[in-house]
Amino acid sequence: MYHDSHAHLQLGNNSDEKLKNYENMYRKNLIGQMICNSTSENDFKEIEILSNQFKNRIIPCYGVHPWYIDHCTDGWLGRLKTRLINHPQSLVGEIGLDKKRNYGVKQKEIFESQLKLAIELKRPASIHCVRCHGTMFEILKKYLYVNYDNKKTMKKRKSMLKDDLPPMLLHGWSGSYDMSKMFALTFPNIYYSFSVPLRLKSLKGIPINRVLAETDDTDPINIQNAYKELAKYYKKSESEIIHIVNKNFIDCFGTKNIENERSDHDDDGTTITNSNRQLRRKIYYYASLVILLSINSLFLK
Repeated sequence: MYHDSHAHLQLGNNSDEKLKNYENMYRKNLIGQMICNSTSENDFKEIEILSNQFKNRIIPCYGVHPWYIDHCTDGWLGRLKTRLINHPQSLVGEIGLDKKRNYGVKQKEIFESQLKLAIELKRPASIHCVRCHGTMFEILKKYLYVNYDNKKTMKKRKSMLKDDLPPMLLHGWSGSYDMSKMFALTFPNIYYSFSVPLRLKSLKGIPINRVLAETDDTDPINIQNAYKELAKYYKKSESEIIHIVNKNFIDCFGTKNIENERSDHDDDGTTITNSNRQLRRKIYYYASLVILLSINSLFLK
């Protein structure tokens, strides 16, 4: 089962085809959980509908993408906060910085306001960063770290990571090897996701326990290739990389493990899960035991 850490199932002219392929993977139990990201208020409702249709599988992520900051209207941040509060399982995203489009003071302000909201509500955030790694580093340091006085010297000031920070994802990570090492060392609560083809220079600086796989705006069937390429890179079997990446996914997004929650159907069409099936087995076992004991007592008489 593959987990997709960053997707846009609702976007593009091929969105219907993507949804069809997702449903096919879902029926075959190939796709686990997917973090489905909005781009602005314009597609919040679509994300909500998808998350309701595929409960526990599609995790909604609400936020304003740096390309779409012009879609923000008065009161947008308050409405976003209300939506996140009213949907306690939802995450923050896609948010971030992009030097290729709409870059400037407004983009930074909108990103920072959403980053602060994620920290306030303790929600994982999915972050976009293109050609702004230095600026991103400074902003994250500003909001994820606090300064404190060293009691021994009272002269030096050191920085420390804030308590109770939510995990965060830098999706489609493209930082240099040195930048990757610096980010990974400085921000232990941040994970990094990759799609195919893998950016090997970026991947090289990231520890395996913080690596995730994604499809972004491409077809969900590509998630299988992302896992396979990660397995090749780390010289792991596919089953090993599935175990590692899926654990990272749960650690990052705080979602429950659904490996044993596949739905099947009983003869009468009733939906059952593996956990329900195990309960039935226990009931059948104890019922059989009672019957055998009753029969045995009859013969003893």
